[in-house]
Amino acid sequence: MNSTQTTRSGVILLFLMALLTGCGKAAPEVIRVPFETVRIEKVRVPAELLRPCRVPAMVLLETTRDLERVAIQAIASIADCNADKAAIEAWSEEE
Repeated sequence: MNSTQTTRSGVILLFLMALLTGCGKAAPEVIRVPFETVRIEKVRVPAELLRPCRVPAMVLLETTRDLERVAIQAIASIADCNADKAAIEAWSEEE
């Protein structure tokens, strides 16, 4: 290395040291942020809206009349379940 390169390396080293020591002296700024504690309450769906839907009895289907009876029971059960869902939705929108 010649003297020009040594001088240049020394200047760069001094510059880098000045940068590093300058960064270390800055004290962190403490920022106070107001906050509010919020209590979250667990809300339960009314028990009457959570009852299981009726399942039609699946007995031996010997005639089309038996099949019709089971289909009518299934449709009624689905209608009851949809009514429960609508009641849950209406209850959840209440304040």
